[in-house]
Amino acid sequence: MDIIKKLSRSIREYKMVSIMTPVCIVFEVIFEILIPFMMAKMIDSGISSGNESALVKYGTLLILCVMEGYVLQNSGVFICEY
Repeated sequence: MDIIKKLSRSIREYKMVSIMTPVCIVFEVIFEILIPFMMAKMIDSGISSGNESALVKYGTLLILCVMEGYVLQNSGVFICEY
């Protein structure tokens, strides 16, 4: 506990940045991990079975997931620099 107290004293004015940067990175990693699973689901449900609506649905979710990961990554970098 002494280490946490010592660290908390040294990040006084950077407390929000110290919390928000790892949070952004964790969510970015979660979105990056979801991408292969969405690709597999898109291939299984859309391409293999010839279901175009599933292909469009999972393709749209994949694009949104990639964009959200990109936004979170850049947010983490911006917060870290600030």
